[in-house]
Amino acid sequence: MNTVKLISIAVIVLFATTSALADAVMSMRQTEQLLGSSVVKPAAAYPSSKPGDNKLLKRAYEGAPAQVPHKMDGMVITAKLKKHGCLKCHDRAKAKKKDAPAAPPSHYRDRNGKELKTINMRRLNCTQCHVPQSNAELRVENSFRGTPFEGTLK
Repeated sequence: MNTVKLISIAVIVLFATTSALADAVMSMRQTEQLLGSSVVKPAAAYPSSKPGDNKLLKRAYEGAPAQVPHKMDGMVITAKLKKHGCLKCHDRAKAKKKDAPAAPPSHYRDRNGKELKTINMRRLNCTQCHVPQSNAELRVENSFRGTPFEGTLK
């Protein structure tokens, strides 16, 4: 009987402690780790510019994915090509008319290198590589300096 009571008290103390610690333990993305919350607190301010401002952002190294120099608020990334927020301007068929950089030829090839008429469906999650530039403070010390290479928009 005493063993059951001790185990019950230990479990209650464990849950109470975990709940109290969860408020204090946050990931670098500002998500609660112990409770597995997906609520994200904004870590930085993103550009206030609108698509079409055509600001050139320096790349960290040659071949680095281009950074997004404009807000992406409300843009939808979907498998429906006609409704895809990025492809409305960056699809190679529309880029020149929209005065926007087109997705590179590599995005129009399948994994065997075969040329496709439309963008490769594996390349639709643009924000997996291309992210908005922010003025975020470093959360971990970093001495990386990059290379003198500066990417081009077109």
